Amino acid sequence: MPTPRFRDLTPEAAVSIVDAFLGEASPLEFTEKLAGQHLAAVVRPDGTIRYSIKRGSEGSGGYFPDVERVLNSHHPPTDTPLKYHFEILQIDRRPDYIDYPLSSDVTVVEFGGEMKASTARALNSAQDRVRFMTRDEIHKSLHGVINDPSIRGRLLAFRELASKGRVPKASMIEIEEILMDQIDSGRIPSTFGGSRMEGLFGSSPTVGVFKIPSRSYADVQRHQSKFYAMVRSGKSSKMPGRFTAAVDDPSGDQAVADVLEYIDYVSSTGIPAGFKVFFSPGEMRDLKSLADEYRSGSASAGDSLARKFFTRVKSRKDWVSSSLKESLRDNQRISLDNRKRISVEQYQSNTLRLIRSYVRMCIIKE
Repeated sequence: MPTPRFRDLTPEAAVSIVDAFLGEASPLEFTEKLAGQHLAAVVRPDGTIRYSIKRGSEGSGGYFPDVERVLNSHHPPTDTPLKYHFEILQIDRRPDYIDYPLSSDVTVVEFGGEMKASTARALNSAQDRVRFMTRDEIHKSLHGVINDPSIRGRLLAFRELASKGRVPKASMIEIEEILMDQIDSGRIPSTFGGSRMEGLFGSSPTVGVFKIPSRSYADVQRHQSKFYAMVRSGKSSKMPGRFTAAVDDPSGDQAVADVLEYIDYVSSTGIPAGFKVFFSPGEMRDLKSLADEYRSGSASAGDSLARKFFTRVKSRKDWVSSSLKESLRDNQRISLDNRKRISVEQYQSNTLRLIRSYVRMCIIKE
């Protein structure tokens, strides 16, 4: 069952969340929502450990060998069963879009709150490849996050409305978007020191668990996740043929239109720094040229575009770190180059026009 968002909660829960963002007393606890891979582990008193992943399979291991090897070899004895919920971040295996500046090959965060700090220290001191972290290390304080008087005013007005027990869905969405922007403001630093967060998890015994994504992460995920899903499902293998078939009307094939829209968006707007993206600015320029040729009626350009695009999406190890500054600088340089090219063309056109006028004058005189 998907984790509910702010917009899905009751008015009472919404008031508690707004109180927390305003820096007032609230029963809620917030932790950083991490963009990694999930692994659950049950450590039994007899020393055996059972592992499971999100897809539902369970067994003695084999999902994350480095992590399991450390737990199997170095976990301290326990008198009672312990169930851990891990989020695993790996330098060389990034399925998601946050460019975490990791200090270890594998970072394992036990976000369920079951792992003690002493256990994490014991596991870390026994080896140096896998770093274990506890829930306390990803805890986030919201004090001092919102300083803008106009934002505080809107939250106070919403709280007064929500305290009456009935809130329009549009109002819940509006406040959620404000909170998403606050997470993106940089006043809630990432656990790992980077410039981006996926979002926040919130929880309390009365509210339960919910999430608030950051605005920038939600945008990047919206633009990129559909293509990775196509690769995982095998649908991307048909895209060269679909590009060729849609050459006369690219808008008639939604998947083709999505690829072209993504290229246009990244080329013109850029992806903010701190994320993992499919292409560097230079590679994106090449794709934009192919997209322009395709729109002009070149089926071969479309075929080449589709193959290059989905080959890279499939190869996660070749994804690159985004840099909005670099992207915008490249776009500005392209724009300048275009202006220079236009100026040359205009100069040549003007010169040709003068020559033709001179020739006509000579003919008239004769």
